[in-house]
Formats: sequence, C-alpha cells, structure tokens
Amino acid sequence: MSLRKALYFVAWLLAVAPQTGFAACIAPVSNLPLDAVNGVYPSLPALPWTAPSGWTQTSTSWADKGVAIKLTTGDGGPQTFIAHGVNYEPTQIGGGAGVSPSNDFFYTNSSKTWLPLWQRDIPLLQALHVNSIRTYGVWKWEPGFLSASTGADGVATFWRQVDFSVQTQDDTPFCDPGNGALTYPHPDHTHFLNKMWNNGVNPIYVWIGIALPVELFDANFDKTRKENLRQFYKYTARWLAQKYGNHPAVIGFVISNEVDNGVNTTTSNFWNTLNDFNALVKASAPTKLTMAVFHDGPNAFSTITHGQFAGKTGPQVYQLDVLGDNPYNDPALPGNQYQRFHDGFATNCTTTANQPCIKPMLLTEFGTPADTHVALADATKAYPTTWIAPNFIWSPSPPAPQCLSVGNLGPPPGSGSDGPEAEHAAHSTVAQELPADPTLAKFTMPTKLVPFFPNSGVMAGDPLAAALQATWITKFWKQAVAPHLASNGPDRDTKFLYASGGYVFEFRDEWWKGNETFPYFHSASGTISCQPGQGCGQMACANTGGANNVFPGGWGDEEWFGLTSAQVNPNRCPATNFNCPGGGGQNKYPVVNYNTGALNGGPDILKPRAAIAAICEVFSATGICD
Repeated sequence: MSLRKALYFVAWLLAVAPQTGFAACIAPVSNLPLDAVNGVYPSLPALPWTAPSGWTQTSTSWADKGVAIKLTTGDGGPQTFIAHGVNYEPTQIGGGAGVSPSNDFFYTNSSKTWLPLWQRDIPLLQALHVNSIRTYGVWKWEPGFLSASTGADGVATFWRQVDFSVQTQDDTPFCDPGNGALTYPHPDHTHFLNKMWNNGVNPIYVWIGIALPVELFDANFDKTRKENLRQFYKYTARWLAQKYGNHPAVIGFVISNEVDNGVNTTTSNFWNTLNDFNALVKASAPTKLTMAVFHDGPNAFSTITHGQFAGKTGPQVYQLDVLGDNPYNDPALPGNQYQRFHDGFATNCTTTANQPCIKPMLLTEFGTPADTHVALADATKAYPTTWIAPNFIWSPSPPAPQCLSVGNLGPPPGSGSDGPEAEHAAHSTVAQELPADPTLAKFTMPTKLVPFFPNSGVMAGDPLAAALQATWITKFWKQAVAPHLASNGPDRDTKFLYASGGYVFEFRDEWWKGNETFPYFHSASGTISCQPGQGCGQMACANTGGANNVFPGGWGDEEWFGLTSAQVNPNRCPATNFNCPGGGGQNKYPVVNYNTGALNGGPDILKPRAAIAAICEVFSATGICD
C-alpha cells in the first residue's frame, strides 16, 4: 500500500540553543543538484561490506535472465531465486506512516529503538521459511523532519543543508535553522541487514524501499516544486545505493510503490522518472536489482501518448530489472496479470534499444484481511454488492449471485461501517476477526512456532483464528504461484511460467490504516450508506466502504491484513498518565519513550493467526511446518 503524503514529525522535539556555537549539531552542507548526463550518472561505488568477527567475508550479486532472477553467492554459480516473501512493516499500535519513523524500523541509533522488534521477528520469519522481505521506506533523513519547517510537499525547507555522507555512523542531529529544534538521522541499517544475512545461514534477502511520492510522476505538477522533491529523493536513493549496494542481504531497491494510475503511465514523464532513478541507483549498486511496483491491472502495459516515447508501450521503455505487481485476485485467470504479462512483456515486444522486453515478475503483495463484519439490524448498512466473483475460497464454483440484506446468512456476512472516526467515538466496530476452522481439521498451532508467541496464550495444537484467511493464502500460492514458477524453457509462454515468487501482505496488523487520527483503535476502513428498498447493486450505496467480494470475509479492511494480530504491550505507559514520558498527548499509547528513545514498554504483543501455519507449510520444502 502506498506511503501516504503527510507532514512528518521526525524526532523527539527538543528546544535547543541557536545553531551557532552549538557543538552537538552537525555542520550544514550545500547539496548541489544531482543530474545525469545523457542518462548516465558517474560511478560512485558502494561502501564495502565488512563481515562481523567470526563470519565469512562474502558477497551476493543478482541478475535477471529472461523471466528468472539469478543469485550468485561468493564464487558460486548463478542459481534461480524464487521469493518466499513477506511484506514487513512492523508499525506499532499508535504509530503510522505519516509520523516518525516513516516506515523505517530498520536503523540503529544510540537508543537502539527498534532492536527489540528484530530480536523477536527475524527468528520467527526464519522459522516460517521466509527467504525475502519487502520494506516500504528506508531513509537517512525522513522527508519532513520537523513539521514547523516542512514545505508544501512534505519535504523540509532546509533539506539541502543536511549531510548525506555515507561514512557517518552516529545519530548526531542537525539543528533546524528556523527554530533550532533537533532533527535526527537514521544513521545506519547495517545491524538489521547483518541479522537478516545471518552469516549466510537461512538468510532473508531485503528489498530496500525508496518511497517516491506520486507528485514526481505527474507531468502537470509544478516544475519548481517537483525538482525540489526530485533532488531530495535522488539524494536519498543515492545514499541508500552507496551505503548498502555491497551488503549480501540486499536483493535490490524498490523504486516506487503503487504510484501508477491510468493517466500518468501514458506520459513519458512517468517512465523517464523511473529510468532516471534506476540509473542513479545502478551507478552505485550495479550487482543489485531494481524494481517498480504497480497496482494490479493494465497500467504497467500502457501505451504512451505524450512526450518522447509517444507510440511506445511501458514495457518497451521500462529499464528496471524486475516488474512488481500487487495482485489481490487470481493472476492466472484469463485476462489477468499473467495474460497481460504474456501479451505486453513476454512476446512480440522489443525495447527502444531493439532488445526483448522480457523481465522477471514478482507478485509483490498478495493477501486478504483476517476479518469480516457483524450483521446490524440497520438495513441501510447491508452488504452493498452482489456476491458473484470467484476467489480462492469459492473458486471455481462461487456461490450463486445473491444480495445480502438483514438476516441473510450466506457469505459474505455483515454490514457496513459508519467509518473509523464514528466507530472510535462509539468505542465499537463492526469488524471482527474471522473464526478458527470449526472442524478443527487444519490450521492448529504448530509446535515449533509456540516459542515465538510467549505472551499470546496460544499453545501447541490450539485452533488458530482466521482460518479463511489462511485458506485464501494457501490457495493463492498453490493455484496462482506454484504452477507458474519462472522458467525459460520452451513451454514458458504457453503455460505462463512467469512468477519468481511473491510476498504475502503482511506480517502484522497495522491499526493506523483505517484512520491515522486514531491509530490506537482497531476498526473497519470505510463508511457505507445505502438507501432501503433500492436493492443491493453498487448504485444503491453512496460508498461501498471497503466491501470486496474477492475476499472471504467480504470486506477489504486495511487494518486487518496481518498474519498476526496485535495488542498494546501491557508495560506501555499510556499518555493519559501525565507522568508518562510524552504523556498528555492525543496519542493514547505513545510508541517511544520520549526521555530514553526506547520503545515505550517494549514491542506490541503479537498473536498468531492460522495464516502463520499456512505460510510455514507452503514455504517449506517438505510442505509441512517442520
């Protein structure tokens, strides 16, 4: 899901003396424009990676060959890589993408703020047989710094004065020249990456997310403002590539996530922007992969109608190594992503350099919410759509078309919501977790996973909640991924053998996604208002409120996609206690202890859902959670 445009509050606000003579602040610099010459940036080699004491010094290099991704480790030969992945964005309850750390939970600072998350989550991911993760935003300097100094487009007005050196390893702050407040960098992510590499034993390879804003891809956006944005994100991208381009845990860099729409992909500006950032990253990290992630649909295959590439298609001008697609329905159905990829990339397509267009493709988000809705007596909140679409529960024989109204017991159950804010005010939500398998026939707690959930109350053999979510994910992998694994053999294009694996969305529930105003309240995502007596078609409702008959629970509530659910750590000090560090604020549960910089009370408590058993099985070489 896309990073939301917002004002960013970066650090614990501290009033300080003016910058002049204040030794604790880093010196300002002057960041000059970064521009390519004839599409080429000067080579700026990445820093060497130094193995920790006792580890083997090695390297990894990645390449695309036809539809396959190839991994070479050390002096070995290239091996085909299939991603058994998870989208990892461990936002704590009370946090959100629009506040610090802006999706970056992977850096080391003097407070070691995020270390407790890694110590718990990385061993669990390894136990689930995960071999790769996607991240959504990694920074040296978050875009907005302090809200008082944030420009109209979410980037600090003084960003050209901050130091993007890759050599610095500490979190010495920068002093805001406007008000003297401290702005802290994310100085180093090597500790996290080392834990993911694990000395080459069951490593988990990391896609580093470069969270480009959609404004860069809008051909009509103000040129001056766009150039300011472009330069900040160029400095960020170059810093990431130069800093981590030699780390063995890094598979590559995601250059934008879901910034495409039916308009901007018809412009040359869209593709030039992707290619420009690709060239910049490759100048420092030539042995790592690059990828842009698109919404599921035809946008990646658009015919360009404006600018220098007019008459060409997206695949003909796309210079990145891998195509990322976020499918939330079956990509193998006729007319869906594999067919589009066959027609647009794999066959009868040559680039502007007269080369085949073919690229590897990753299914970069797939998943389903773990909730459904309770049925209300209010007829205006009836399920608003006809249940006709096949999905991974009902396919290939979905239920007969029907309209769910009050009292209807067929799938999907439930009523629409008055919206997250109204639900928060009422201290009640229509969203509820899907139940465990009533037959107790599958999706019970695997013995090997019990130690990873010590405070959940779940024991080996206990039935796990949200069995339909697990069934959907299992069938997605077995129907849409496993039969279509990438091959360059003679039957590649006739059998749609294009998938280099995929990434389940997502590791845990994120409570901010329905409404960032109340990120400590777990709710439905949208609102619905239907008129009684108007039937159940889309036209009967002003807003479908997240209703989606592709999902087994019937609703696309963004806060509920986690393989695990979450609850606030009981050790966290609530903001209602004015003696609590950071207390008295709007956020009921501040994530960070403002006095120490450490997690307030420790990480959220995670509770397993049936999906963890499903992932452990389908990602395992044996097909069992061993």
